[in-house]
Amino acid sequence: MDENNRNLFLTIGLSVAILALWQVFFINPRIEAERQAQLELEAQQQISQTVDGAGSDGSDVPTPVAPGASAIPGTSSDASLNREAALASAERVVIDTPTLHGSLNLRGARFDDLTLADYHETVDPTSPEVVVLSPIETNRAYFAEFGYAGLDGAPGPQTDWTLTSGAELTPTTPIVLSYEAPSDLTFERQISVDQNYMFTITDKITNNGAGAVALSDYGRSIRYFKPDIAPIWILHEGLIGFHGEDRLQEWTFNEMEDTGTFEGAKASSGWLGSTDKYWATALIPTQGESFQPRYSYFADGRPRYQSDFLGDAITINAGQSATVENRLFAGAKETPVIDAYQADLGIEQFELMVDWGWFYYITKPLYYLLGWLI
Repeated sequence: MDENNRNLFLTIGLSVAILALWQVFFINPRIEAERQAQLELEAQQQISQTVDGAGSDGSDVPTPVAPGASAIPGTSSDASLNREAALASAERVVIDTPTLHGSLNLRGARFDDLTLADYHETVDPTSPEVVVLSPIETNRAYFAEFGYAGLDGAPGPQTDWTLTSGAELTPTTPIVLSYEAPSDLTFERQISVDQNYMFTITDKITNNGAGAVALSDYGRSIRYFKPDIAPIWILHEGLIGFHGEDRLQEWTFNEMEDTGTFEGAKASSGWLGSTDKYWATALIPTQGESFQPRYSYFADGRPRYQSDFLGDAITINAGQSATVENRLFAGAKETPVIDAYQADLGIEQFELMVDWGWFYYITKPLYYLLGWLI
């Protein structure tokens, strides 16, 4: 066999190997994921919009507690409303971006109404947009919120915020909310959103009293359901996060039911939240500031899955102000978008929101190798 023929056969062999690897590691999983997603959407469409409401009182939703403080109250609901009725029952601010549609609930400044502008329930572009977040009054409640613990009257789930600036939340028009606490504290909350799926929540807290006060910020992502279709092995669905010495945390919904609560070590960087196959929420505490991460399943009342964090207490002297900034990701797990957030915002290992544990470490180098060869 001459040199030319040998090179030809080597080239053909390498090409076949590359195509086989591509089929095994990328095409087959994608086909299976799309098939499962279609089955899931078909199942969701058949779910009734009404439930019996038994045991659905969420008034005692457990949340992180600051030292010496009582538990943060939840929001009472019997889950008896359909989505449209629940949205109409609260005062809201419209959210309108190129990728997100929905509204912000002024009760608790709660993110509980988001749909994805670029994703629909079927291949028909006129079909309903995929729903990510829904109010607690619905049977498929899923929401995120930020508040404070450790001080009576601090803003929490039941706080009625006042819209003081802005009419709609868009990438070019942030909104400002305000709340006057009975403890002589004034809270001014600015909420902004980018072109994709990231919200920034910036609170300015002013102490108008005569003495110093201390309080801790918290964030929580809560969902009252799990996917209807069993997951496939290469995709993680459940609670997820990456923080400090705990590194990557992945808890399937079933694992969380068996565990009850996992309280990680304190960290000063990272994120935590909840993920489905294609959509996710993630709480991003102030990077560089210490926080306590936690993952929980609560079986009392309405069963629910919760990721939350509690920041260290901050002290605000009389006549002084403090600023607290947190972020919320809520949307589609698009790799370029996720990677850009990691790079631009310094969110440690945020790319693991998309990738899947050990499978990520195997496939990512192969992905770049194939890209270079092709």
